[in-house]
Amino acid sequence: APDQPPVATEPLIPDPPAATPRWGRGNTSSSD
Repeated sequence: APDQPPVATEPLIPDPPAATPRWGRGNTSSSD
């Protein structure tokens, strides 16, 4: 039970930050 919660939180954190800089910090004008 204690192994599931930590495992789901780890992959969720690196996911959002990786997609944000892609079209959030790099191609802001292109995406807009």
